[in-house]
Amino acid sequence: MRVRRTVLGILIVLAVFMLFAAAGCEKGPPKPGEVRVVPVEKAEEEPKPEPVPVDLVTEPEPVEVTPPPPPPEPVGEPSIAIARAPETVQAGEKVTIVWRVESPTPKEIPHTAIHYDTTSSPGKFGLDTSPNPKDYSLVTKEFYDGAFGIPDTFTTTITVEETIYYRAHAVVDGDNYWTEERSITVAAPEPEEPAPAEEQPAEEEAAPTEHIIEILPSGFSPADVIIKEGDNVKFVNKDSSSHWPASDIHPTHTVYPESGGCIGSAFDACGGLAFDESYSFAFNQKGSWDYHDHLRPSLGGTITVE
Repeated sequence: MRVRRTVLGILIVLAVFMLFAAAGCEKGPPKPGEVRVVPVEKAEEEPKPEPVPVDLVTEPEPVEVTPPPPPPEPVGEPSIAIARAPETVQAGEKVTIVWRVESPTPKEIPHTAIHYDTTSSPGKFGLDTSPNPKDYSLVTKEFYDGAFGIPDTFTTTITVEETIYYRAHAVVDGDNYWTEERSITVAAPEPEEPAPAEEQPAEEEAAPTEHIIEILPSGFSPADVIIKEGDNVKFVNKDSSSHWPASDIHPTHTVYPESGGCIGSAFDACGGLAFDESYSFAFNQKGSWDYHDHLRPSLGGTITVE
């Protein structure tokens, strides 16, 4: 009986041990006062996110911009030339000299004039030749100092008492431009012819009539006149500004049919008239002839020849 009890007790102990083992308590229930350390399982760490690659922003390569080609340079150089001047005059006569300054592009110049003297200064005057009184002691004053647009035509009037030598001159972009030297010769007075023998006076035709037209700041006065064939019309400038009476059409002056002027028609003063200067013209063509002021084309009038 004792053996059976012993075996039974052992089986009971084994059963209890197996129950504890199955419950994870290998050491069995803790004894009074015993402290057990229960290992704590570490929580699995969440995987760190991989860094997202950042695309590097690269600056675009500079694009070479080809500038447009420069505009073509103007063709030609400035120049100066005498447009009109007499070669022979009588002593004390007032003469008009017209010259033109050319430029490939419009610009302003500070000076242009006629330099003259009674002695000659031959030779070539270059771009670096400045005006010198030893060459020409006299100079016209109309365009001596200021701002004058070119290309343009310039006019002056000189009283010639004896033969003179002259050149036109202009300063363009700091350079000196000269014409070749020219001269105006004073002719010897013509000998007086003996008076013809008296004859019975023939019936004379009426002498041509001279008609006066004054040039005022407001225009020509009178602007319209009626004359006879062969009559003279005298234009007298009463304005402080210069005026240039000439045939229409501006600027060619070709309406009046007689040729021989400096530009077109013979009816042309060919230069500006200063204060109290005058210009006369005999009209030998019948008709109505319009005219104007070349320096102020809005001023004009009509001369009717009957």
